[in-house]
Amino acid sequence: MIKYFNVNNNKIACWVNPADFGAHAQSFVFIHGSGGTSDAWSLQYSKLHTDFNILAVNLPGHGGSEGTGEQYVEGYVSHLKEILDTVGLKRPILVGHSLGAAIALSFALRHRHEPGSVVAVGGGLTMPVNPDILSGFQSNPEMVM
Repeated sequence: MIKYFNVNNNKIACWVNPADFGAHAQSFVFIHGSGGTSDAWSLQYSKLHTDFNILAVNLPGHGGSEGTGEQYVEGYVSHLKEILDTVGLKRPILVGHSLGAAIALSFALRHRHEPGSVVAVGGGLTMPVNPDILSGFQSNPEMVM
């Protein structure tokens, strides 16, 4: 079910276990890629939620979360830290796809004792974008749509 958490004066939408988090259970935190939502992980959390604590984050500006997207991964790392502090999950397994993988890896580097482990799916610590693509979008913004 979607639950909203107040983080830095923004409501952040997350898919969480229908029941409250179990103190004894291992926790998974799923982080979607650029332009995605927590729905990207629905197959995973639908199978895992009975045995594990699940938090599938909608990053700011995505999937019902207030706020705006960040230009840099570090901004999302700060948001993730605030979300985890608000929710109170201890040593979760961070699972990220694409941009979410970069966020999870950067989070682990910055807060090395907080995640239990990290799973990076289709991503890396840096995500280079071909400069021709970026300059094309700048000269013709309609291409983004």
